[in-house]
Amino acid sequence: MKLLTIAYYYPPQSAVGTLRTVRFLSYLSAQSHQCRVITSADRDLPFHPQGAVLPEVLQSVPCERVPSLPIKPLWQWPTILIKRLRQCLGLRSINDFEIARHFWLLDLEWGWILPAYRAACRQIKRERPECLYVSCPPFSSAIVGLLLKHRFGLPLVLDFRDGWGGSGYHGIGSDHRWEKRLVDAADHLVVTSPSDQAYYRSLSNTPVSLIHNGYDHPFDTRHADPKPDTPLILTYLGGWDGFRRSPQYLLTLLAQSDFPWRLLSVGSSNDQVEHWAHRLGVADRVICHDSMAKSQLGSILEQTDLLFVNKGEPDPGTTDSHIAAKLFDYIACGKPILSQLPQGDSANLLTQWASQHYPLQGNAQDRRLLRQLAQQKKQGRLHSQSAPDGFYQQFSPTFLAHLLEQQLEELCELNEAQSETQLGLNATARKL
Repeated sequence: MKLLTIAYYYPPQSAVGTLRTVRFLSYLSAQSHQCRVITSADRDLPFHPQGAVLPEVLQSVPCERVPSLPIKPLWQWPTILIKRLRQCLGLRSINDFEIARHFWLLDLEWGWILPAYRAACRQIKRERPECLYVSCPPFSSAIVGLLLKHRFGLPLVLDFRDGWGGSGYHGIGSDHRWEKRLVDAADHLVVTSPSDQAYYRSLSNTPVSLIHNGYDHPFDTRHADPKPDTPLILTYLGGWDGFRRSPQYLLTLLAQSDFPWRLLSVGSSNDQVEHWAHRLGVADRVICHDSMAKSQLGSILEQTDLLFVNKGEPDPGTTDSHIAAKLFDYIACGKPILSQLPQGDSANLLTQWASQHYPLQGNAQDRRLLRQLAQQKKQGRLHSQSAPDGFYQQFSPTFLAHLLEQQLEELCELNEAQSETQLGLNATARKL
């Protein structure tokens, strides 16, 4: 199979969207499929730090990096002018996002649509791929896939790593007028949560597959537990954004605790945790590390007693349909998990699969829970435990990538059969 992948995020970016694409392409390349990638040449992307290294199997995969058009002035200057006008008129202050979104086409990255389309056209004419795979978000990348499908007639698979219109995650500011049109145009849609699968099945007749994010090494290996006579070590992996993922509540609880503790934060946006640590007077107990490749996290995991995950409430009128990708690594690791999550798919995943899950309730019981966990550690009773049977197979990168491979191959075979049928019909028509 010859596959052309459109992925705005790709190494050296190292966030979740990048890792999912790399997992899939690593497997497909190892299975001797011919993969090519078109990705962004843009740098300094918010929440997408650099530092990821291509696996060896992908180093030979052709990758074309395409810069976006310089569109920022199209929304930056109107935003500045409107804010100043509102100030002069004495109107309520609103944030930049609420203004800027009116000058976007779906999202901030729409300046990549035309350059990516042109590059893909050149590749398709030269390499003749059998299928298109587009990783979203940014959802504007799906427009690239739509244009290519209409021009070349190739089967199109959209991978919505996050839900869009019904997700409660990308709801605010997203232009959903395109959503049904893009999903309807796809030959197959891949999503990452049960709620997203149900939503898109109700939205469109396009087949929808659920292919979760999986865990990665070294989370599938057992790590030693810290010694009982050391402080309680809580570890957070990933970014803080001050709204949906704020450290405020956890640090407030810890600041009021009477037992020794440390918080390790590993990610690209530690300014939020540093801000609250200084504000609450616990900066000496918070240790921040820049983003690391997962393969480098072994020493961090060996220091860890509890892995922490949190998310804010979803958009009004929606439920939390987005599963935090880090949860698969957390569960695979077997370390006890402390969570601060709304009701929804993330919380449901932990309830079903986590061997040790301690949810915060947002009340006075939370301080008692932390104290009990600290006592268990001191008594040598806070241990790692393997995930339940079935987890490691069901969420392994190899198994999940194989599911995608099956969908791609079926589409290619169907498209080839339809093409042969059409050729036969055309030949018959000419004879008549």
